[in-house]
Amino acid sequence: MQIIWELLDFSSSKQHMNGSELADLDQVTDNCVRMLESEMHVKNVLLNRQYNLAKLRNKHETTSRY
Repeated sequence: MQIIWELLDFSSSKQHMNGSELADLDQVTDNCVRMLESEMHVKNVLLNRQYNLAKLRNKHETTSRY
């Protein structure tokens, strides 16, 4: 989330942007999107591991009762 705030601060600090500043803003936006996608991927992997571990534990508890 801090990345988004940095992007907003960067864009709000530029009232009159020239071409190179717009290119900088575009680059910052692209970097933010990539970083957020990467963070989402990592969190999804961790959530999937937790879910699979819970399923495995549940399956083990079910089969160990008999």
